[in-house]
Amino acid sequence: MPRNLPPLTALRAFDAVARLGSLRSAAEDLSIHHTVVGRHVRKLENWLGVKLLDSNFAETRLTDAGKEYHERIAVAFDHIDDATFMLRPSGRQQLKVWCGPGLNKSWLMPRIEEINRAARVDVVLLRATDHLPDFRRFEADVAVHYGREYIAYSNSVELYRPRHIAVASRDFLERHPVAEPRDLLSVPLLHEQTTDAWVRWLHANGVKAPSTLGGQKLGYAHIVIEAAAIGQGVALANEILVAPEIGQGRLVEAVATETYLDSYYFYASKSRWNEPAIARLRQYLVDNLGA
Repeated sequence: MPRNLPPLTALRAFDAVARLGSLRSAAEDLSIHHTVVGRHVRKLENWLGVKLLDSNFAETRLTDAGKEYHERIAVAFDHIDDATFMLRPSGRQQLKVWCGPGLNKSWLMPRIEEINRAARVDVVLLRATDHLPDFRRFEADVAVHYGREYIAYSNSVELYRPRHIAVASRDFLERHPVAEPRDLLSVPLLHEQTTDAWVRWLHANGVKAPSTLGGQKLGYAHIVIEAAAIGQGVALANEILVAPEIGQGRLVEAVATETYLDSYYFYASKSRWNEPAIARLRQYLVDNLGA
């Protein structure tokens, strides 16, 4: 007996509208014109004899029947996706990811096999850089960057806002006791390229920094952290970057504070934002970074 299935092209169009919330977003996802998406959905409604969408100029909403129908067909699409992946495990999409050197060293690289397995991708190029890619020139598929920045033709989502902490080695703190944030002005401070982060952190903790804040400028977070671990001064870093050194006992928190400066963001091209591999990697990072 033949299966009583609706037109699959129309079904894909409806699924895209339901997932993304509008005809235009669905059209971008499917690489077709939004009027074509609308025709596919109307064809599905006619085939079913049920209205699935309430649309007007401002918004597109699912009807109650549309919500219930999409919950069921979404499971079917997920099964198809999983079955295809299991049949063709070597066909996983390969992604080029740009990421800051500190996060790359302390968090991403130790988890690369888990990320590839969980997100069902192969991260074939994990470039450690603080620069941002040009997605129009296909320099990268994804970027993970600390701090909100503008990248042309991209979408972004906040991943995690880590606590910023002042850290040093135990030996250093025995030689330079610190009881409260203002005491840090009298000890050697370590910086990346500028003193801006320390100025912001001190201000957030009620301390006015001098017009010239001394200390070594070492360029990158992972170098600053290593300098602190070998006793050269106090480093300012977010909790993710220093977690390995704190876990090993190489660094301790110099003074306990609850200070938050910036967040990590995930970037990808608008036109590729909902590609399955990129969406899975994004969800993995949302769920696990900072967990």
